[in-house]
Amino acid sequence: RIPPNQIVAEPASRNTAPTLGLAAHEILRRDPEGIMVVLPSDHVITKAAEFRGIIRSACGWASTTGRSVVLGLKPTRPETGYGYVKLGPLAGRAEGRGVYRVQKFAEKPNLSLARRYIRSRRYLWNGGMFIWRAQTLIENFERFQPKMANGLESIARAGGVRARKVLARIYPRFEKISIDYALMEKISQVFVVPADIGWSDVGSWAVAYDLMGNDAARNVRPLRSLALGAEGNLIISPRKFVAAVGVQNLVVVETEDALLICDRDHSQDVGKAVQELEERELDELL
Repeated sequence: RIPPNQIVAEPASRNTAPTLGLAAHEILRRDPEGIMVVLPSDHVITKAAEFRGIIRSACGWASTTGRSVVLGLKPTRPETGYGYVKLGPLAGRAEGRGVYRVQKFAEKPNLSLARRYIRSRRYLWNGGMFIWRAQTLIENFERFQPKMANGLESIARAGGVRARKVLARIYPRFEKISIDYALMEKISQVFVVPADIGWSDVGSWAVAYDLMGNDAARNVRPLRSLALGAEGNLIISPRKFVAAVGVQNLVVVETEDALLICDRDHSQDVGKAVQELEERELDELL
């Protein structure tokens, strides 16, 4: 339902900082007072009404020039695969919701540190959801990423995303860097709004398991399968019949050309296996 002229495709993958800078200039071209809401597209949010209310509150707070807002997602477990944001002092209220200064952004912790974060109740997950005026973002680029800011300005002066030759020439030269590293960890007026919105990024098979219905033995499996003395398994096999006997907490995923088998507690490490295969060059292995 999104009009095609609202969709901008970057000509090269350069992570979130250049992408958001490009988007900020496009928004500013249409509305000098425009507010950006940055939302990853592939997440699950079960409390939609609460989410919309928090976004409205955050937009009101971010409408003041210079302010940047991050949604701090309520953690449900000591997760080592996410970054965290630490709550600082209460800065004020927006539509009745508390707005806090960000004391610090924390990178992905080990399990022991993640447990300490959860116990402190001062740390929230950073799900990459940001709100600011487009002009505020551009000014922060000019201060902390001047080289990138100059390139983005050159694209904007040439006509923005419609200047395809200029875009294709300049954009791939940008540093590949996230908005967190490029700006959020450097700027001063950063605030966090706590958000309990039933969030999941479905970033691992363990999370997918939590979101899917299971049987009496806590197995998530297709109808054409058999589980004997098997508990807590996730089985994805659209073509082959799978019999699971006496196994627990496994992830079994069959695709056309590969089979994944791992422990559910290690499903975050699947990306490491993919990286290893890429480094070895999968074609040679086969």
